[in-house]
Amino acid sequence: ISIDGVDSNAGSNEFPLRTFEEARKRMRGGTVKKVLIKPGEYKLLKPIILDHRDNGQHWVGQIVDGSLPVLDGQFKVTDGFLVLGGSHIRIENIHIKDTIFRGVGVHGGSAFSDDATMNISVGPARQNIISNIEVSNILAPKIGDYSYWNSGGVVAEGNTPGIIVSNNYFHDMNSMGLRIAAEGRAGDDISESIISNNLIVRTMGKIEDGGSIYVQDVYGKSTGIKISENAIFVY
Repeated sequence: ISIDGVDSNAGSNEFPLRTFEEARKRMRGGTVKKVLIKPGEYKLLKPIILDHRDNGQHWVGQIVDGSLPVLDGQFKVTDGFLVLGGSHIRIENIHIKDTIFRGVGVHGGSAFSDDATMNISVGPARQNIISNIEVSNILAPKIGDYSYWNSGGVVAEGNTPGIIVSNNYFHDMNSMGLRIAAEGRAGDDISESIISNNLIVRTMGKIEDGGSIYVQDVYGKSTGIKISENAIFVY
């Protein structure tokens, strides 16, 4: 994908596509499962939604002179990427900024009525990987009488076992750095989650209930969760 691409192109390095939707459509109908996102700033009009048809896909940004491709939500989209029941999906080397609720949202299992974006019943979202991404400037507006709590750089909730959130940089946001939670609905499971080597700076700017790293299993049934070598700075 390139900001100078055209969706009628072949989708090769020399003749790239322009939109994420076209790349997703081509991968759903073919054998190629990797997207290379070339440098530039991409204005998002809606989240990049991935589901079970996108299992095994790899979305990776091309790093040039130390810079990542940027997905700009313009404070108009809820999420940069939204994984709804998709598994074995990898998202890396991308800067996601200026979204309403999340950089990357992952939802598996039963509908979650507190969050309209995730109020849908889907299959489990297993063993997804979010690594080497930067997320900044999450708005987290108030909903009713409280600040929106299901919000952060990466948020995984429901039946999302085996998620890996590693080597990321989350900063300057009104909400959490990352949140992984099993809310107690039937099938909720965050077992074998790994949270490691993340740098989290200036989060929790407005919301009152949460944390820079927030892991919750309401009934304590999930096992094998590992949290290690993360750095949190507040200044």
